[in-house]
Amino acid sequence: MGAVSGGWWSVMFAHMQALWERVATSLWFMPSAMTLGALALAAMLLQQPLPDGISAWWLHQGTGRDAIDLMSTLLAALIPMAALLVSITMVVLTLAAGQLGPRLIRNFMSDTQTQVTLGLFMATIVYLLVVLRTLRQDMPDDDVPRLAVTVGSLLVLTSVAALMFFVHSLARSIISDTMINRVASDLDDALRLQLPDHPEPLAPDVARPPGPGTSLRVRRSGYVLTVDAERLVTRAQALGVVIELLFQPGHYLIGGSIHARAWGDSAAVGEAAAALRNALVVGGQRNAAQDLEFSIRQLVEIALRALSPGINDEFTAITAIDRLGGSLAVAVGRHSVHRVLCDGDGKARLLRPASGFGGLCSAAFNQIRQAAKGHPAVQMRLIDVLGMLLALTEEPVDRATLIHHLDLMIAQARRTVEEPYDLEVMELRARDALTRRPEAG
Repeated sequence: MGAVSGGWWSVMFAHMQALWERVATSLWFMPSAMTLGALALAAMLLQQPLPDGISAWWLHQGTGRDAIDLMSTLLAALIPMAALLVSITMVVLTLAAGQLGPRLIRNFMSDTQTQVTLGLFMATIVYLLVVLRTLRQDMPDDDVPRLAVTVGSLLVLTSVAALMFFVHSLARSIISDTMINRVASDLDDALRLQLPDHPEPLAPDVARPPGPGTSLRVRRSGYVLTVDAERLVTRAQALGVVIELLFQPGHYLIGGSIHARAWGDSAAVGEAAAALRNALVVGGQRNAAQDLEFSIRQLVEIALRALSPGINDEFTAITAIDRLGGSLAVAVGRHSVHRVLCDGDGKARLLRPASGFGGLCSAAFNQIRQAAKGHPAVQMRLIDVLGMLLALTEEPVDRATLIHHLDLMIAQARRTVEEPYDLEVMELRARDALTRRPEAG
């Protein structure tokens, strides 16, 4: 059991975390910030006179008319390039949505290189416009903002170079293996962050207080993005109640239905309902903030699309299975989050469901196994991955979970595999997997 303490700042942090998730996966925040930076840079350089006598080769040396012509030409060339950049991005997003799945679009949108490249073009266009509007044909040579004009030329050159790198990166990003690796790396990081490596031993689950408890409801429908457990425990201690959650991050709540129960006097339970609503961040789309199954389902979606009749790409499905196995290997030996949270006095205050290793395996393998009918190569790879995971753990519960999925896989193969040789190979690999034990050291 875990003891927690919280404060008012944890509520703000949870909401800020959800807000940042939306901002980080948008294509407007970075370009907007860079555009504001371009405005500030233009204002500063236009007011920055050059010291007398400076005539470096890289500085613009022309008259006001020359500066106008240069800025106009650069601006006229850059705007079509920016339009091309946006068009390429939209085409790639459309292709990715069809090939890998629409829920993977957020990964493209959150890519820093994409955001910076779009921002660089927008910022450069704004910079050129600001500088151009200050230029006059009849302005004295000493008043020509040479440094501002020179920086505008450098920004355009940088934008052209960025476009080349962007096209290269974008072409690589729609390769399924690249996206699979990116999603799997995010999943590995989330597993290491949310599942402790060497936690305190988990105590047995505390029995619920006597009686059915009082139902608690959340008015707003949506996916649970984050749950501020510390805040809930602190409020439950102050109110003298025990709260049991019937959901976990990633679940969809229907407004007005029963989502939790509380035990305590009626007045305190009423305040506990308000505390529950304040401790939740609910949104229209799932994210990876506290939802370990989110990235798993992204990899599963790639595998399911690859196995669909319209695509029929077993190699992509096998790659997704391999990376799922690698991520689950990170979870082997790690404990799930505490199901029972206590206050500072050691009294249970919050009961909640939590996905352990079994839940992660079900999310990873069930749908792929169901879609793998008629794909012996994929079925064989699932058996191999389950066997490799079995070789990593002596934990009885984890082994029972993996053996259960292995049995389901073999049962399906016996029903669906028509070629006797393929079935014999699968059964042989399954028997070999069951005999594997973790190596010492």
